[in-house]
Amino acid sequence: GKVGMFGLSWGAFNSIQMAMRNPPALKAIVAIMGTDDLFRDDVHFMDGMMHIDSY
Repeated sequence: GKVGMFGLSWGAFNSIQMAMRNPPALKAIVAIMGTDDLFRDDVHFMDGMMHIDSY
């Protein structure tokens, strides 16, 4: 089959993670405002440090 994924924020992260597994049916993803590294890029935990002012 030909499967595409779309995701915004957490859904984008899920799409990127699925694409990294390289399933044969996945042909395209649209990842909007997502990250592939929650340790380095996450808005709440940049560089592994929790940003209290985000809450």
